[in-house]
Amino acid sequence: MRFLHSVLRGLNFCFSYIDDILVASKDEAQHISHLKQVFQRLQGAGLVIKVAKCQFLQNEVDFLGHHISVNGIEPSKERIKVIEDFRLPETVKDLRRYLGVINFYHRFIPNAAENQAVLNNYLKGKKSNDKNKIHWTGESVQAFENSKQQLSKATVLVHPSENAHISLMVDASDNGNGAVLQAWSLEFQRESWSFFSRKLTDAQKRYSTTETTSAELLYGESISLPCDFFEDTLFQPQSEFVQTLKATINDSKPVPFSYHSKQKPFIFKDLKDYSHVFIRTDSVHRSLQPPYHGPYKVINRSGKVFTLFIKGKNVNVSIDRLKPCFSGNSSESDIESSIGEDTPNKPAKMLKKKIRFAPLPLLASTRATRSGRQVRLPVRYQ
Repeated sequence: MRFLHSVLRGLNFCFSYIDDILVASKDEAQHISHLKQVFQRLQGAGLVIKVAKCQFLQNEVDFLGHHISVNGIEPSKERIKVIEDFRLPETVKDLRRYLGVINFYHRFIPNAAENQAVLNNYLKGKKSNDKNKIHWTGESVQAFENSKQQLSKATVLVHPSENAHISLMVDASDNGNGAVLQAWSLEFQRESWSFFSRKLTDAQKRYSTTETTSAELLYGESISLPCDFFEDTLFQPQSEFVQTLKATINDSKPVPFSYHSKQKPFIFKDLKDYSHVFIRTDSVHRSLQPPYHGPYKVINRSGKVFTLFIKGKNVNVSIDRLKPCFSGNSSESDIESSIGEDTPNKPAKMLKKKIRFAPLPLLASTRATRSGRQVRLPVRYQ
């Protein structure tokens, strides 16, 4: 997935997920132009596609469980059919599995958290793999059926427009709060972009009405009147204001960051001055395998990524894996001849030398210890 992102980097009309690629265009001519750019990128990376699994020049398409068309995006009919046929869960594990499937489309369902509050109560204090039976009541069964009906009647979310007037509608209740992001079309009709809902905790349910609103969650304090946000401004000459502004900027210091790694990756300073580089081997090293392999020719330098010519292909490599190739007195043709070849350090042939050991001293039949006691060795050791 990361490799495919690096191949399609810079194509804002293209979206990729694992091995699926989605290309969106305004008309047929633009779509053909976009496809040519994608094919050139794939060909340069040595990738091929299976035409039998591809769909070209489509007005609507199913992608990652969603149905995408000119009107907008909505859950695919196949997924809706699967959820509608979902049986009543018997265990806590089955209920958790059902909620995970339906909450994948939570942004299409208004007030999803409040409507599923009864079902979420069965998960309190339970383990993820709990196989205990669920004792269903009439209220909980009705909440289960309503959750499936809400998905079947899910709202079609229109595609965002840069020139649209956006509005955020928020509301709160005793069990949760919700919001909907809307836009006004050219016909002065409200179009939904996305839904948001959140269940309140037991502590938040005890808050007053104003404390449970989205503004309270945003500011983290009691609601203030609009007039409280304004202060009296003292007018002063522009020259004094500029001097005050400069002094304020000079006195301001950046906030010290935390929870960041203080260790910076080592990068060679001479990378930009050499035409060939070595690449560090990050895999498990074999016996006598050098830490770097190469050298390879640098095609392009862009920020933290270098484009190298490796085995007839352009490959993007992070600069923290690179080491400059110090050619010394060798010419560039000598370097070109060794491009792409691993140059392991072969051990030099060791000279065969005859090692002579000093003869062992002859042992006497008897020995004396420091105390003077005579030690007689066995016959086999004499």
